[in-house]
Amino acid sequence: MRGLNTSAGAMGAADRIYTGNVAAWKKFAATLKLKMAMLLADTDPSTASKKVQEAVATGVFTANTDNATLTYDKSPTGNTNPIWQAAINKWPS
Repeated sequence: MRGLNTSAGAMGAADRIYTGNVAAWKKFAATLKLKMAMLLADTDPSTASKKVQEAVATGVFTANTDNATLTYDKSPTGNTNPIWQAAINKWPS
C-alpha cells in the first residue's frame, strides 16, 4: 500500500468499482488489513494490535460511501463470464 500513488489515476473506466480512484483502493486495502488483524487478535494479540494501528494510520472506511460497490450492466450478457458466453454462443439455437 505504501507504494501506491494516490495522485495518479489507475485503470480509468476499466475500474468498475472505484473508477480509477487510487485513494479509494488504498482505503479498501487498509480496511481489509484491519479485518484480518481483528481475526488474528485471539491468536496473536501483539501482532494484531500492530497491524490494526498500521491499518488505521493508513485510513480505513469511515462511511458507507467508502464501500466497494459493483454496479451491474443492464444488458443480459454484460455480467456474464466471457468464456461461458463464448461456449453458449457456439451451441445452435
